[in-house]
Amino acid sequence: MKSNGADGIDIAIRYGRVGATPGTQLFDETTVPVCGPELLRKTKLPLRTPADLRRHTLLQSVVPPSSGMLTDWGNWLRAVGLPALQPASMLTFTSYTDAIGAALAGQGVALGRRPLIDELLRNRRLVVPFKDKLASTHGYFLLVEPGARDQPGVHALEQWVLEQAGTGTSPRP
Repeated sequence: MKSNGADGIDIAIRYGRVGATPGTQLFDETTVPVCGPELLRKTKLPLRTPADLRRHTLLQSVVPPSSGMLTDWGNWLRAVGLPALQPASMLTFTSYTDAIGAALAGQGVALGRRPLIDELLRNRRLVVPFKDKLASTHGYFLLVEPGARDQPGVHALEQWVLEQAGTGTSPRP
């Protein structure tokens, strides 16, 4: 397939600010606390409300502030009215995947980015201990180089991604 784009890319999924990113929005993003199901079974360390996080290890990842990703606990704790909460401990990872991996291994509570963790939630490998969540100002967008849309392979991939995302939205340039 010959690329039409100046950067050599015909179709891409990008993470960007809602209202400022071109393309078709596929998903919104929300951030929720998640942990392995065994952590909820520990009766000596209940995890029923956000205030219970003070007894647990919080897992987070370091990302550039300009990325817009909500992966640190400061913003989330402020949003639920607990800006001064001090957890039992804090583990910081250099990647989001490692923080989620630690939550899967029962090492603490991470901030999960939905829809990225939805499959893990459906399979009950991760659970949401309480309902509090934080909406992100960012989302996931499908971008298609306008000149590439006429290529059968690009068009087919675009339609498949839109179906999988369940957007039901007509693509826009």
